[in-house]
Amino acid sequence: MKTGMMSLRAWIAEHVRSEHALSRVLRNTSWLLAGKGFAALLSIVYLAAAARGLGPARFGQFVLVLGMGQAISSIVSFQTWRIVVRFSAIHRARGDDQAFARVALFCIALDILSAITGCVIAWVGVGLIGPLLGWTTALAQDALLYAFVVLLTIRSTAIGLLRVSDRFRDSAAADSVMAITRLTGALLILAIGPTPARFLIAWGASEVTTALAYWLLVRKHVPIRIDRAVIAGMGAIGEENPGLWRFAGLTNLGATMTAAQQQLPLLLVGIAAGPIAAGLFRFAYQLGQALQRLADMLSRALFAELADVHAREGAVAMHTLFLRTNRVTLIGSAAVMAAIVLLGYPALYLIGGSAYLPAYIPLLLLGGAAALELAGASFEPALLSAGKAANVLAIRALVVLLLCFFLWQLLPLFAEVGAAVAMLLATLFGTLLFRKAAYSLVKMNL
Repeated sequence: MKTGMMSLRAWIAEHVRSEHALSRVLRNTSWLLAGKGFAALLSIVYLAAAARGLGPARFGQFVLVLGMGQAISSIVSFQTWRIVVRFSAIHRARGDDQAFARVALFCIALDILSAITGCVIAWVGVGLIGPLLGWTTALAQDALLYAFVVLLTIRSTAIGLLRVSDRFRDSAAADSVMAITRLTGALLILAIGPTPARFLIAWGASEVTTALAYWLLVRKHVPIRIDRAVIAGMGAIGEENPGLWRFAGLTNLGATMTAAQQQLPLLLVGIAAGPIAAGLFRFAYQLGQALQRLADMLSRALFAELADVHAREGAVAMHTLFLRTNRVTLIGSAAVMAAIVLLGYPALYLIGGSAYLPAYIPLLLLGGAAALELAGASFEPALLSAGKAANVLAIRALVVLLLCFFLWQLLPLFAEVGAAVAMLLATLFGTLLFRKAAYSLVKMNL
């Protein structure tokens, strides 16, 4: 028996240390899952604190402010972590530290530029959209301040530097800081009296602490040095990284499309049906997102690995990894949907109370969208790692157009349920389009 246990431990240790590409994807996903899983458990507590403490109407106001800030941040974001992973993998494979540092410096500059641009957009956007959402002057000011905090707490490049350095464990640790800060703030707010403004302060503080955690971990673990030689060579950044500017522009537009797909329904529900409907929709969406994070984690780990495999071993090895990963995502997708069906209703009651039980139907629909996202988690990374950012952008744009059409048809009739149906249909079409594009790429290169 003891010998058997030792053999099992040896097999596990060998498996975990394995440098096989699929093993690394699953290992890195497991680190992200550990951090996000811990954060998800804490998020249930602070979500319950906000939902129960504020009630559906004020909770709706609170989440509309969050949606506004996140939408603006995503619109101006260049997703620089993708740029770091896409181009730095090649330089690290060649041992070119200066070229690696120049990509990092370029991405930091993009982050700063997007933050400044976002602050201007937020100032204009809050003034235009705030009255449509019924915000008071005080709430509009709070929304603007929260948007500034989200935009100025730059960390996308830091995320990319940790991931391209295979420091997914450190990323998980940094992500957990956000959940801990929010939980601490939520419990304190419950003790002194819940208001949307106080919860916004706690959420803003979590953005600051998370950004600090990421950059401290980069400083500790990522060997990067920005000196005069690196700065002097910045003029050649485009020559060192063919396709860099195009990829940066396309990922920015892609982030805008993704933001529209994720945040537009919430804001439109708030405008068309009021804060209570928006609160119910967001509550269901937040629970669905807790499961959809698995798709996001797998996608991010896979993108880093596909970029590395493409740089080191070529297209055939990358496509082999892609095909094997698809089997894993299909199993995970079925498990996600089963969990939502079985646990969704009791979860709504335990977390939010009876006032949020009407969110069950939107939860099932948004959970279906989450399951589809997980089933197709490998499609977009495969296209991006092969330099097909234009294909990704075209599909995202089409999905947003479909979403707008479905919202136009369904939102006036069915409020938050109609918005959830619109998101499910748009996600279904998007997954099918991404699947077709990704498999066409595989067949073309095999």
